[in-house]
This record gives sequence, structure tokens and C-alpha cells, in this order.
Amino acid sequence: AEVKRESSSNSVIPKKLSFELPQKILDKIYFAETALSDQIVASETYVLEFTGYGKTLIVKNKMSPDSFVQLSMQLAHFRLYGKIVSQYEPVLTKGFYHGRPE
Repeated sequence: AEVKRESSSNSVIPKKLSFELPQKILDKIYFAETALSDQIVASETYVLEFTGYGKTLIVKNKMSPDSFVQLSMQLAHFRLYGKIVSQYEPVLTKGFYHGRPE
């Protein structure tokens, strides 16, 4: 199938939308941006490169690397805080007919 594009003479030219917001809303946006910036600056991230084993060992043992990492994070949280929390992990559906599990 060939994709046909409209000629540029018939295309709609986008234009900038301008909004007039009350000062009260602008102040709330400013304070939200400031609060987010403060949280970003206050967060600490450390990266640990683990070289004990990698994807090959995980896959060789018939595990998904993504699931392995998710379970590792759940285990770490449990060991730190002593409770299990809900966690979302997308389901891989490519093994189903047309990628649909139903």
C-alpha cells in the first residue's frame, strides 16, 4: 500500500494557541513547578553495576530478565520494609494469537 500525502497547499497550518489564565492559576503552576524542582534536587540516585552474572544466565534458566528485575526489586523492598507491596508489570502477550490473551 502506498501512502499518499496531501499537497502542502491544502494542508492546515498549525497555529499557536494562547490561553489567558487568571493570576491565581499561574501562581499555582509556579508553586507546582517549584515543588517538583525541589523534589528532583532532593532525590538521590545511585547506580550499582552488578557483574556477577547477566542476561545470559537469567535466560538460560528460562526466566524473563524484566521479571527477574521486578522480583529483585520486590525482594529488596520486602527486606528493607518487611512488607510486600503491589507492583505493576506489563504482561508479554506476543505468545498469544495476534498478541491477544483473550
